Parts: sequence; structure tokens; C-alpha cells
Amino acid sequence: MRIVRLFLACIVVSTSFAQGKPPENPEVIKAMKETAFLVGEWHGEGWMMIGGKRETSKVVEKIALKAGGSVLSLEGRGLDSDGNVIHDAFGILYYDPATKEYRMRSFLAGGASGEHKATAKNGVIVWTMQNQRTIRYTIKLDEKSRWHEIGEVDLGEGKWYQFFEMRLKKVK
Repeated sequence: MRIVRLFLACIVVSTSFAQGKPPENPEVIKAMKETAFLVGEWHGEGWMMIGGKRETSKVVEKIALKAGGSVLSLEGRGLDSDGNVIHDAFGILYYDPATKEYRMRSFLAGGASGEHKATAKNGVIVWTMQNQRTIRYTIKLDEKSRWHEIGEVDLGEGKWYQFFEMRLKKVK
């Protein structure tokens, strides 16, 4: 009986290895090319409204396509004027072929995380999150090929309030 189990285990393992890597999904790879303009390392400055006060920071964003080009990883860090970390985030942006939608999965220092709707088209990435109000982040390259990102909150009746902005230059 022991030999039979060993034989079956060997068949299962060898079959798994014989299959090789799973085939790429061309739909996913094509969709993720809409995000490739962000790949690289970016440095610059940003600001955010915190407690009614505009707080500035030095920002570094490291962006890469991973898993054969099927996922965009985003790693961001912001430092205040004293060099203290005031923003530490990681996210993945991916395309779901079942729903034909982009999704952003974000993680913040301190444990907050979320799954958000996103779009990527013609060099513009937008992702939204629902809290008490809708929050929208828009990323695109400006006329100087800098990363320009703004964050806005929906005040209702078509009015948006900007609470965040970054301008970053590609260094790698």
C-alpha cells in the first residue's frame, strides 16, 4: 500500500511539473499595457490637507509590472521636512478579465487596506474609494512628463474638493 501511495504521489508531482507555466492571458497583458507609463522610480514633492492644514512631503514612488506583466505594483513613501515617514503605502493594480474591470488593492502602514474600482485609459489612471463620501485619485503625466496625481473628495452636486497633489520626476 505504501508503494502505491508513493507511486501516485510521484505521478501527481511529475504531472504538475510537466504542465509548465500557465499560459498568459493576452487580454490581461494588453489591458495592463495601459499602466506601463508609470513603471520606474519617481521622486518629487506632494501635499495633503490634514486637519485643515496643508502638509508637504518628499515622495518616492517605485512602480513595476510583475507576474509577467499582469499586475502593477506601486510602493510609495513620503517624508516630512525632518525626514520622518508620514506616508507608507503599497498597492497593486490589476485587470480582472471576468468583470472587464481594473481593480486597485491598497495597503497603508498601520493596517488599513481596501479594494477599489479603477480605470486605465489613454495615459490616465483613476481609482475611487467609498468611505462616507467618494474619494477619487487621478494619475497622469503632465506636459513635462512628470507624474501628476491629485486626490479629491466628492462634496455632492458635482462638486469636488482637492485635498492631495503630487508631482514626481522619473529618475530610473
